[in-house]
Amino acid sequence: GLTNLEIQSLAVEGQLVFAGSINGLFRSTNGGRSWQITKLGTPNGFIFGGVPAVVVHGKVVLVAVNGAGLFRSSDSGISWLPADSGLQGDGQFQSLGLAGENLLAGGTWKIHRSTNNGINWGQYALLGGTNSFSSTGSNVFAGTISGEVAMSTDEGFNWSTMPFPFRVTLVHVLSVGSMLFVAGLDSMYYSNINYTNWKPINDGINGDLYSLATDGKWLFAGTYGGGVYRLRLSDVPGFIRH
Repeated sequence: GLTNLEIQSLAVEGQLVFAGSINGLFRSTNGGRSWQITKLGTPNGFIFGGVPAVVVHGKVVLVAVNGAGLFRSSDSGISWLPADSGLQGDGQFQSLGLAGENLLAGGTWKIHRSTNNGINWGQYALLGGTNSFSSTGSNVFAGTISGEVAMSTDEGFNWSTMPFPFRVTLVHVLSVGSMLFVAGLDSMYYSNINYTNWKPINDGINGDLYSLATDGKWLFAGTYGGGVYRLRLSDVPGFIRH
C-alpha cells in the first residue's frame, strides 16, 4: 500500500497513478485503490529520495528526484534510466509538465524543454522557482514557490503573472475542463475559465497540500502527512467537461 503519506507530486494517465513521496515513488494501476513502491533503477543500482515532480506522457514517465536529477521510463514506470542530458547547471528541479506535445522541466533559475519525450533538454524560458505546471491547449499555467500563478499563451516561452486574490505558499496549479485549481499548503481554490471568481474547495483534506492531478473524472490531491485524496470533478459546482 501507500506506506509513505508525505506525498509531494502526482500524475495520472487513465488507471495509472504515480505518487512521489519524500522517500520514493509509488505506482497504482487501478486508479489509486492500491499502491506499490517503484524502484528508480540506474545501471549502478537503485535511487531512493524525495520525488517533488512527476509527469506522464503516454507510456513515458519522468520524475525529478532530490539530489539525483531526472529519471525517465518508457514503459509506464517499470524500468528507469537517467534523463538529464542538457540540464546541467540549473540547481534543483521541482516541476515537470506538458506544453502541447513537449515536456517542461522547471529548475532553480529557468525552464528547460524537451521535444523528444525527455531524452534531451534545452533551455527554453527564463522563469525560475516553478513548483508545478498544467496546460490546456497552448495555455500553460505555473505555480511558483514564491506564491504566484503565472500564465503563458505560447506553450511556455513567455510568461506573465496572473492576478490571484489569496496569499498561498508553494503554489500548485491544475487546469482541467473549464476550471483552474490553485492549491497552497493549507488551502485550495478553483475558478471558472475567466479566472475571476475564486472559491475554496479543500473541505475534508487533512495535511498540507503538495500536489494536484486528474484523470478527467477525478481530482486527486496529494498531501504531506495525509496521503492522497480524490474528489469527483462532476461534484465541483460549475464544472463543464470539455
